[in-house]
This record gives sequence, structure tokens and C-alpha cells, in this order.
Amino acid sequence: MAGFLAGARVRNRIDALRFRVWVKRALLVIALALLAQYAYQQLAGAA
Repeated sequence: MAGFLAGARVRNRIDALRFRVWVKRALLVIALALLAQYAYQQLAGAA
């Protein structure tokens, strides 16, 4: 919920294109973190 509120405040202050780039980058970071976590679990389970 806090992320939604922060995003709504930021969205009102910057233009749509910059906001879209910011959201895509944030989602990329989250996706990379999830992939890293999955890879770590697979490697730890194989050892």
C-alpha cells in the first residue's frame, strides 16, 4: 500500500514517459532479484 501511495505522488510530479521508464526499471530490479533468489536456491539445493 505504501508503494502505491508513493507511486501516485511521484506520478503527479513527473511526466508520463519518465514515470513509465522509472516503473520499468523498478520491475527489472525486482525480476533480477527474484531470478537471483531462485538460482541461489537451486544451487544450494544441489550441493
